[in-house]
Amino acid sequence: YFASTNLSELTDNTNKLTFQVYEEPEGGFSTRCIEFPGIITQGDSKEDLKRMILDAVDCYFNSFPMEKAKISEIKNNKIEIIF
Repeated sequence: YFASTNLSELTDNTNKLTFQVYEEPEGGFSTRCIEFPGIITQGDSKEDLKRMILDAVDCYFNSFPMEKAKISEIKNNKIEIIF
């Protein structure tokens, strides 16, 4: 499963974030970002997972002050989860 969001400019070489999504045996979903493996999260439903992805991206980039300007780009793009 993959979820992705297109960004106008995330880094010099990256213009999207791609999330590999796993359906968990105990229920719900977990995910990690392919481009930034430190971005990981989980959710009970598809809608919850979308919210949690945005929150995880926000937290990740807030940890790196030089990247804060990119958060608005991320939040202005849609995340698509393909199952």
